[in-house]
Amino acid sequence: MAYDLRPKVLELTRRESPDVIFFGGDYAGWGGDPVKNMKAGFAEMKKLDAPYGKFGVLGNHDYFPDSETTLRLMESEGEITSLNDRGVWLEKDGQRIRVFGTEFLWAQGEELQFPRYEVGRLEESDFVIFLTHSPDSFERFYPEQRRKIDLVLAGHTHGGQITFFGIWSPVSVVRYEKYRTGRVNTPTTTVITSNGIGTVRFPLRFFAPPQVVTVTLRTRNK
Repeated sequence: MAYDLRPKVLELTRRESPDVIFFGGDYAGWGGDPVKNMKAGFAEMKKLDAPYGKFGVLGNHDYFPDSETTLRLMESEGEITSLNDRGVWLEKDGQRIRVFGTEFLWAQGEELQFPRYEVGRLEESDFVIFLTHSPDSFERFYPEQRRKIDLVLAGHTHGGQITFFGIWSPVSVVRYEKYRTGRVNTPTTTVITSNGIGTVRFPLRFFAPPQVVTVTLRTRNK
């Protein structure tokens, strides 16, 4: 039987006392009844609290049986607000952050229709977080749009899941290998790709440990 990470994940997340929690998708798991799997997973996520809310987007495994079922279960069973092609403002002490998300790449075709529209409405002075299942989505924006995004939070890759000492993975699920795991600083944007906590096909990881990523935002000294 595979080791159940859920109690450890809950413990780690609560210990961080997060202001907001983001979920990057792939709630259905691999194998078995996807609805049953999601209900069990969202029941655990419901136990987590954050004063500014819990938000999520869909992953590639969340379109089975269909995306509408997954979105409904996210809300009803996990009390998670969908950011699938949607944006929200998070406000505190007179300051605000724009957070928006997008559904998985294959559901978008070749264009990021809503995200591109969303970025076009934002000002250069806005602090902007983009939540997406696949880090490849960031490269779908035009350069002038990428400049407006300050932070990208992504998953999908499992960190390669089984790698050669973390350096190379024989199976890549991203076009841009630099986003396979960890933090990448572009000239304008920080991209963070989490290894996530699950696995695909086989319950094995090698030099790609499961992760709960904590991000601390600080104002710059003037």
